[in-house]
Amino acid sequence: MPHHTKRLLLEPQARAFVRHLHKITGGRPMQWRMLHEMPTTAEVVFLAVQLGWCVVQGEYSVCLTEEGRAIAAADRADLRSVLQSLQSMRLLRKPRR
Repeated sequence: MPHHTKRLLLEPQARAFVRHLHKITGGRPMQWRMLHEMPTTAEVVFLAVQLGWCVVQGEYSVCLTEEGRAIAAADRADLRSVLQSLQSMRLLRKPRR
């Protein structure tokens, strides 16, 4: 599979990984987590590192970069905006609390 095609397939997964890492760290900077606790693959982590969204220390720890934190925050804001739009159009019910 050509490199650019593989990247197109893996980038959404890399974004999801970064969002997950952002969520479990509370979006705080320099919060390291163990890779074995992450629902992802080595290829996805490698792409996120290549894109500058996170750094890996040794073989086991991962931390978001400032760019990764910004990507995750923007993705979450976009998702909230889409959900609010769907709710306002009555295509999606508001969650019960």
